[in-house]
Amino acid sequence: MSNSLRLAAKSGDIKALEGLMNQSFQSKGITVRVTNKGSTLQVLMRGSKPPEKQFATLIKQGIKNISPQGFEQVLVTAKVIHGDISWTDKWDLEDSETIEYLILKSAEEISLSADETHSIDTNISPMQAQITQPKTNSQHTRKAYQFIQVRVQLLGRGMTNEIMNLYVNGKRLKPKVKTINEFLNFLGAQGFSVVTAAMETEGVYTHFYTLQREVFTYEAPSEDIYDTLEKSKEGADFGDSIRNMLEFGLFDNF
Repeated sequence: MSNSLRLAAKSGDIKALEGLMNQSFQSKGITVRVTNKGSTLQVLMRGSKPPEKQFATLIKQGIKNISPQGFEQVLVTAKVIHGDISWTDKWDLEDSETIEYLILKSAEEISLSADETHSIDTNISPMQAQITQPKTNSQHTRKAYQFIQVRVQLLGRGMTNEIMNLYVNGKRLKPKVKTINEFLNFLGAQGFSVVTAAMETEGVYTHFYTLQREVFTYEAPSEDIYDTLEKSKEGADFGDSIRNMLEFGLFDNF
């Protein structure tokens, strides 16, 4: 069950984080309560005696190891039960990559070959060059697609569409826009269109999107999926089924 708790904590479940911290500090006579205010993770430590200042280092290392999604800062407050605050500590989590950098990095994976016979406007950005169809002559270009996965958690029940947490291809980002509408328009201006969309309403309202855009390249694909399928075994064996049940914790209740 501790592994399931850890996975939940990694996904940003504050109750799972609270459970893990209480497991660690129970023997020290410390109880922990975890809440959040926006993207700030708030950790309250209480004990019959003032919690030691070095406990902040333990929490910092533990959070670094788990790397919970959706948070940018951590605030630790230590106090005596029914007493005054003994000390506080606050730090930033690792900076998130910007959406512009992530998309530019993705665009570089499908690069145009440098060729003097093709004229490309040097005043446009590398990303725009990737989605501009070049003039063809002796070399053949082929059409390909880039895909990104977007997960957005909205403030409250999402009535204002304001973004609370944003993840693109599994990375937490700091958007330069306020709402999901503006963010989708931002991606649309870069050639992306929505392929699939879904919403989860249990707990924090979360939206899931798959987006794609066309690019043109001279490079041939390294491998074709049909070749991969032809080399693969058919179906799943009994061992795969048992392994999946263990990995997804289907036996946790037994």
